[in-house]
Amino acid sequence: MSEEQPAGKERRKLRFTESGMEADIAYFEAQIALVGRRPRTTYETAKVRASQTLLKALRTVLGKAKMRRRTEDPRRVNRLGRLDGPTTQAPPDTRDAGPSTKG
Repeated sequence: MSEEQPAGKERRKLRFTESGMEADIAYFEAQIALVGRRPRTTYETAKVRASQTLLKALRTVLGKAKMRRRTEDPRRVNRLGRLDGPTTQAPPDTRDAGPSTKG
């Protein structure tokens, strides 16, 4: 079910930032808190339900994004306490290479 895009009309990817998603999460939490435990109108009930649904979805997306970033970060430490990513290899240690040529 793949539709081809017309020439010159590439589909743009949406970009979300973690800080933007966290701000959206805070907004929806505030909307829920403003209504309180007992919505007085049908509108408030609908607003709380919609906010809760969007909040759950945003938390899921944000959690996956953070997990992906953690697993793909080349600087992350593995279970042995070593860096996983590409590192520059230090030159071999020559201090214990045998008798010294210094007098």
